[in-house]
Amino acid sequence: MSTTITKATTRSFTNPNRTTDYTGVIERLPNKHSFIKDMGLFKVRPTSQLSVTFDEVTSKNAISKSVKRGGKPTYGSDRGNKTHALVLPHWKYMDEVTSADTQSFREVGTSDQTKAVATAVNEKIGDLRGTVDELHEYLMFSAMTGITKDADGSVLYNAFTEFDVTQDVQDFELSNANLDIDGEFDDLLALIQENKSTTAAGVDIFVDREWYKALKNNDKFRETYLHYRGDQNPDVLRGNHNTFFQFGVVGVLSLQEGAIRIFNY
Repeated sequence: MSTTITKATTRSFTNPNRTTDYTGVIERLPNKHSFIKDMGLFKVRPTSQLSVTFDEVTSKNAISKSVKRGGKPTYGSDRGNKTHALVLPHWKYMDEVTSADTQSFREVGTSDQTKAVATAVNEKIGDLRGTVDELHEYLMFSAMTGITKDADGSVLYNAFTEFDVTQDVQDFELSNANLDIDGEFDDLLALIQENKSTTAAGVDIFVDREWYKALKNNDKFRETYLHYRGDQNPDVLRGNHNTFFQFGVVGVLSLQEGAIRIFNY
């Protein structure tokens, strides 16, 4: 893709007796994070109410024991119903356009045009939209941990207490030189599988940079890291292993945000 930069000859800002070519605008935009949103795990649904209410239905499946013909049957258990009511938090973010946003301001990218009101409005709306998108991404990631937090760290929702669930913890002692990294991953996948009603098609794990560094320094992991799939793809050793490499049945993908995505294939 090619970009055409329109040039205009104008008076130099540093020397009024000289002219200069006024070229295109360089925009320094903030990072826009949308990885969690792009995973499609959450759906944003508008509501006009201040709270949401939903029912939780609990049922049990069990293997029935055989009985003699004419004997007493095995009876099923009643389903459990529980109603949840959650107050919706409210975010109020505002901005405004006044004469101070345009008066005596030059239109960016031009040498002598006055800044238009429409430009100021579009800039404000764009910044507001970016702020809302970042908020959604943060809340989605926070909800994935089971404890949804506000921007200041205060707890908005605790899914573990709301649904009476005990959080399972898999501790990777990466500082232990004798750590069985294969066994740790196996235990982790088994723990996830025990809490699913179907076969796990994939597992996503997000960690910080320090955890990832400690993982790469594990001897067993390091050995695989340095000899990643050389038999299947000889060129991969010349690639960037900070992006992706295979470890047994687990693929490790390092994201720009410093996280890792681990898939169980």
